[in-house]
Amino acid sequence: FDGDFDRCFLFDEKGQFIEGYYIVGLLAEAFLEKHPGAKIIHDPRLTWNTEAVVTAAGGTPVMSKTGHAFIKERMRTEDAIYGGEMSAHHYFRDFAYCDSGMIPWLLVAELVCLKGQSLGELVRDRMAAFPASGEINSRLAEPAAAIARVEAHFAEEAQAVDRTDGLSMSFPD
Repeated sequence: FDGDFDRCFLFDEKGQFIEGYYIVGLLAEAFLEKHPGAKIIHDPRLTWNTEAVVTAAGGTPVMSKTGHAFIKERMRTEDAIYGGEMSAHHYFRDFAYCDSGMIPWLLVAELVCLKGQSLGELVRDRMAAFPASGEINSRLAEPAAAIARVEAHFAEEAQAVDRTDGLSMSFPD
């Protein structure tokens, strides 16, 4: 748990850190089993796993800007059952749209028991299908100019461009 207890960091049975990104997908799938067709809010930093899990489970993935104020507002607007960020923040409609570190820990413990699998087994296929490097941050003197150059250089090749929270571009495999 972090210092103010609003995030939960998990490790598998071998001591390997499990990125919050994979826990978002795991919990989204569990919520959709109980609430078919529900909306799940996620941040734009890592999306593919969450979108694939939510869509396959019959839910609707909804992207929001990063940050608790944006996630909570979007959850209320969309009446979403659950929201999660790569940063290991997890938000729950039934907890007044607030984030909690304890709730995801309890839900993951429940899933491990119900499914009869370790945490590593529960996320292994997703980690293989959607590998993540973790977040890499750099300081730039002129970030807006750098983003504009990247967009201009790659725009023609991009299948999709999203500006929900900065710039995201998708390309063919």
